[in-house]
Amino acid sequence: LLALAPAAVAANAHARKGIETGDLDRSVAPCADFHEFANGAWRAANPIPPSMVRWSRRWAAGEAAKDQLNAILDQVSSSTTWPKGSIEQLIGDQYASCMDESRVEALGLDPIRPLLAEIDGVTDMAGVQKVVGRLHELAIPVPFGLMASPDSQQPTRVVADIYASGLGLPDRDYYVKSEPRFQEAREKYRVHVAHVIELGGASRAASRRAADAIFAMEKQLAVAALDNVALRDPHATNHKTTFIELTNLSPDFDWPGYFAAAKLPR
Repeated sequence: LLALAPAAVAANAHARKGIETGDLDRSVAPCADFHEFANGAWRAANPIPPSMVRWSRRWAAGEAAKDQLNAILDQVSSSTTWPKGSIEQLIGDQYASCMDESRVEALGLDPIRPLLAEIDGVTDMAGVQKVVGRLHELAIPVPFGLMASPDSQQPTRVVADIYASGLGLPDRDYYVKSEPRFQEAREKYRVHVAHVIELGGASRAASRRAADAIFAMEKQLAVAALDNVALRDPHATNHKTTFIELTNLSPDFDWPGYFAAAKLPR
């Protein structure tokens, strides 16, 4: 058995290898430039495509996976014979509707006018909370998010996980840091928000005022949130509590009404 073991290992070596030796540029001394030594041959044979800002074996595999998904969705959405309610019918219809640009342009705001009217009709805190629940039904986690997650202490148990959300920019840093890149991102974001509001029919001046108000609200949410470094500490986000304690922690929000509307257990 001991004599046969090396042969078995050798036979499976190709299937188990974790390093593509063909990627190595052996003309480079590894102690001088290990990155070029480890990846130089692959990089030379695979230049960055014009449409990309970076490229690697992993990045290329990700783009290939997207191409495969696109082909699958094209095939699924081209058929109208799927059983009603099947996964193929649901994803096919959604993909086809999103790709029908001419119809999207023709419909304009019509598909979301009921939701916009609901938002416009809010006059009190109860109305705000109702809209929050409505947005959560549409997988829009503002101004907070709630999802089912494994209990950190009991992984077999699932709990309601409430987390900070509601930011249009990637994370807290984009709202509070003073580096030029964050300042540039903030200005471009405000222009983008104003443009979206203007597309909805508001005047340019009104759109800018609304964008400023939206950014100010999001900045308040960001300031109150943990930064990315703090989020790495599991103890900073693990505060298991009972439903009663939750309502006591934030009594201004109607948690009983929210949980009842969402049909969540307490």
